[in-house]
Amino acid sequence: MGTPSSKPGKSNPQLPSGATTQFVSSVVVSGHSPPSKSNTHRPYHSWLAYLTALLLLLTASGVVVGLAWAAVQYLLNPEALPFLQRWLPQSQRPLIRGIAAPQTLAEIRQSWRYRQKTTGEFFSLGSNRSFLDGRTPVAEFLLPLLQTQAGCATPCQAIVELQLYQAMPHGATSSLRPMRFYLVNQWPIAKTEEAFIVTTLMEADGMGASRQLPLTTLTRFEGAPGGDGIWLNLSGVTHRHNLAIAYGQVLYYNPRSYHLSPLLEWASPAGKLPQWERFEAQALPELVIDQTMGMEPRYQIYRVEPARFVVSPLQLRPISLLEPGTSQQGYETALLLARTGLWSNSLRWIETLRQRANRRSGQWNRTAQAQRRLIAKHAAIAQTQAKQLWASSSQQILANLLDGRWQAALSIVEANPEVANELASLLRTNAGRLHQRVQVTLRLDPGNRPAKAWGALLIAAQVSPASAIAWLKKQPRTTPTDIDYISTLLAQI
Repeated sequence: MGTPSSKPGKSNPQLPSGATTQFVSSVVVSGHSPPSKSNTHRPYHSWLAYLTALLLLLTASGVVVGLAWAAVQYLLNPEALPFLQRWLPQSQRPLIRGIAAPQTLAEIRQSWRYRQKTTGEFFSLGSNRSFLDGRTPVAEFLLPLLQTQAGCATPCQAIVELQLYQAMPHGATSSLRPMRFYLVNQWPIAKTEEAFIVTTLMEADGMGASRQLPLTTLTRFEGAPGGDGIWLNLSGVTHRHNLAIAYGQVLYYNPRSYHLSPLLEWASPAGKLPQWERFEAQALPELVIDQTMGMEPRYQIYRVEPARFVVSPLQLRPISLLEPGTSQQGYETALLLARTGLWSNSLRWIETLRQRANRRSGQWNRTAQAQRRLIAKHAAIAQTQAKQLWASSSQQILANLLDGRWQAALSIVEANPEVANELASLLRTNAGRLHQRVQVTLRLDPGNRPAKAWGALLIAAQVSPASAIAWLKKQPRTTPTDIDYISTLLAQI
């Protein structure tokens, strides 16, 4: 058969071999394809795909928002969505952010009874922001967990843990059902080491101090510094050397972070709880711990200062007499007198130095002012004791000796010869602290004859009158008249 001929009037050039394939490829590569029937409907399909995607996105967003709303509602009030509760086991309702389902007080007590612990009474912390949303006002409480302890004078219920609870927000529960509470936080309570208490007993050797003492009472401080936080005191009482010794921990609750911090461990041989005192009208109150034993005044004072700790922004810093608060000449001598127990003498030095600083328009810094407050508090007690009338002459003598009133104490001895029988025992019992006072006094005033007399009497009571005379002769600025006068005193004991 022959090759078909082209139509008349049009040329039909012959393509070389493979030209057809090359022609099709060039059309595809250049992005031009022959029009097809399906291409005429593409705009309609594109809009349909966009609309479908938009509807799916809106549906998914609605589901997410709905689930979030249901979760928040269920967290605020588990009873608000009862249809959810039927699908959840009791043990898994609703464990949000690690917080268990709210419980009534009866349910809380019952759960701890199974674990061999009892619960104390709810301790109100007032109102705070709900931990659920950070806005809603709710009532807040501490609940002590108790265990029977044998470390008390009699069997007692010791506080072994404190738990923080918040009541469910108002309107989140039916008025016909009992109030429910969320457990927000909890803190184990460490016992107090008896060895720590012994360190507060002057001239104690610490033997037999191996027990751990329980804390039994939780109270709120009165007169504490203002602000958002709450100051609490955990305390207990133990008996040692015929003393009822109080001890405990100072706690600070920060409602912003729902955190309870132990800031200070304390002990008081006087058996007194810490107190907040305001020493200056414009200053913050300071925490005072009474560690007095007998007629020896001893106080610890703590200032409130900021701390670099987010959940607990405050700390208690003790006022120390070791480092001078100012470089003013003579200030270290004032601190030496205070550390020795010569509080009234120290205060006189301090006041003299402060007057000099004021005349020179010098301002004492905060540390020096705090040290003066501590010295003044001790001096006030020592002066009161020295001036008051005691039941016995020996007590009157000791009160004057502890305050460095050497001549006043000698006058009592000279006016009451019968006290000589008690004097030797009194000096032996208090030899350590009195001898130190005498040494510091003579270092600053070598010619102080009354102080030399008491130094000689102390040595005679401990060793012998001959040793006292030998010591006296070695003291600088000692005259024959001093030796004759003091020898007469030594003959009385």
